[in-house]
Amino acid sequence: DEVPRDFNYTELRAHIARAANLLLSNGARRGVTVALLLPNLFEQQFLFWGAQAAATALPLNHLLEPEHLAGLLIAAEARVLVALGPVPGAQIWEKALAVRDLMGDRLECVIQVGGPPDRRPGIVQYGECMGLASDQLDSALLPGPNDIAAIFHTGGTTGSPKLVQHTHRNELAAAYAYACAAELTPADVCVNGFPMFHVAGAICLSLGTYMAGAHLINLSAAGFRNPAMVTNHWQIVDRYGVTVAGAVATALGSIAEIPLGDHDISSLRLTVSGGALVPRTVAQRFEAASGVKVHEVYGMTEASAVICVEPARGERVLGSVGFAAPFVRVEIRELLKSGGVGSRLSDGGVGVLVVQGATVMPGYKEPRHNQAVLTEDGWLITGDLATRDPDGRITLLGRSKDLIIRGGHNIDPLVIEETAMSHPDVAGAAAVGEPDQYAGELPVCYVVLRPGASVTPESLADYIASRVPERPARPKRVYAVDALPLTGVGKVFKPALRQDAVRKVVVRQTEGLPIARVGTRDGPGGTIVVTIAAAADAHIDELRNALAPRLADFQFTWELVALDRS
Repeated sequence: DEVPRDFNYTELRAHIARAANLLLSNGARRGVTVALLLPNLFEQQFLFWGAQAAATALPLNHLLEPEHLAGLLIAAEARVLVALGPVPGAQIWEKALAVRDLMGDRLECVIQVGGPPDRRPGIVQYGECMGLASDQLDSALLPGPNDIAAIFHTGGTTGSPKLVQHTHRNELAAAYAYACAAELTPADVCVNGFPMFHVAGAICLSLGTYMAGAHLINLSAAGFRNPAMVTNHWQIVDRYGVTVAGAVATALGSIAEIPLGDHDISSLRLTVSGGALVPRTVAQRFEAASGVKVHEVYGMTEASAVICVEPARGERVLGSVGFAAPFVRVEIRELLKSGGVGSRLSDGGVGVLVVQGATVMPGYKEPRHNQAVLTEDGWLITGDLATRDPDGRITLLGRSKDLIIRGGHNIDPLVIEETAMSHPDVAGAAAVGEPDQYAGELPVCYVVLRPGASVTPESLADYIASRVPERPARPKRVYAVDALPLTGVGKVFKPALRQDAVRKVVVRQTEGLPIARVGTRDGPGGTIVVTIAAAADAHIDELRNALAPRLADFQFTWELVALDRS
């Protein structure tokens, strides 16, 4: 029932040109990176594309802590930071000032968008300066197709930054491929609930929509993280005549739980999902609620969001991500014991999906990161296990790093997750490997139960075991949690679950010993380090001797520390 802000394409282009000229007058230029610490306001669209026209854009997850944000800016060699000013309910401006302090003279300028003006030196007011900027771009300053348009950061919320570079050619190829697959036209009305620091929100749902001249609806500053965008989804579809909707699997599952009521959603012709595999039961629930089939777009940041697509009018096959997108080639290659990839497999073989083509990045900002993801012959290793049928249709089988390896037996967590999700009391599920002294790993499943659920973790474990045909894949334990850990775009963050599984094992193994608490943290090379704090009255040497045999042969490292009484 809100009155939206609205822009036509002529106005959009003028705002982007003014944003580019504002950035150019405040330190931006070709080869300089402009960092954007903004929620999904219209100003984010103006500044994101304006930064690409004038320099290189670095969209940031504003949920990150200042130290992590500063690390990203330093790694990207950013000289300009654009941030939302002080507004109620947001801490973005405070983070921006903290980042400025951490960076020192490496940051030339901070541009404040909205909020009471901060008049300190080095801070420029966006609203005051935009009216003075020209709406014409100097063609001599515009980039070429192989210039770096944007840098996206990957991963979760911790760890060293990994920065993906995109050329303008990468982004245009990916946006065009998406627009073709979705068969977008100027008559379409598309919704975007993804943040701009996610390639799906920036390239597919924004740039792809623009390329078709369609109508883009920006679902609030917080996207689907705003509960109202889920609760009122059918109302929005009805009011605006939405034709193309898109969301990650977790959001689709939540929307499917909202009663349709008397809302008319007959305009909706296509629902797309990306960012993570859509569990079969989630797709079926959404389709039952909406009457519209869910089509998957498969991609990754390193391939500018698009690798495979399911054509809008093509046959939809649940579990498949469709066919290689325009300008893209894919192969299935053997997964080696070392974790690398080997030779190409024939159709039907299960291996690692590799990709080559116009959407694939030229490389990470830090060249050393390229070694593990680019083959010697120039193919991008996705890390996803997949198979291809004789028609070229690709089916994903999970992440190779998410495989649960039980005594040499490879277990796809998706099998466990989909089985758990088929239970009517389960709203969400994620399976990971829990360390075991003998098998290496045992499968366990974390579940979120629906309100009023009567099923217990023990009976749910029996339910899953009775429906998973492979005995090694039957979860050893089921853990009920209030919520699954999510990334900023709503994907399940499995590293946090793996660490929790390790912690649970250590707690069980050390029962009866004088231990105050057990913690975990990231170790080198993706390992997990367990920190065991001794109780105040414990004798450290005796406790260490008692721990050693209990924790021997586990695939994690541990350390014993005295209790920090502070």
